[in-house]
Amino acid sequence: MSIVFRAAASTDIKWEGELHGSIMKGKGKFIFPNGDVYEGDFEDDRPDGEGEYRFANGTIYKGQFSKGKMQGKGTFEFRELPH
Repeated sequence: MSIVFRAAASTDIKWEGELHGSIMKGKGKFIFPNGDVYEGDFEDDRPDGEGEYRFANGTIYKGQFSKGKMQGKGTFEFRELPH
């Protein structure tokens, strides 16, 4: 199931994944208006479990989340800047 939430006329927040009632739960992908993307496990509308957070600037965090926060084991990958 894919659902697009529109918070404002010019702002789109996109959710692609499992829903239980109206709650994001299970596997999914959440795309933020600023270009950040979280893909992984959700519980109670928040990242929870294993996932990957790709920041719009190219930085990537892969690892554990708890109640919407990066918590537990994980790694960051930073984009190399040109010299």
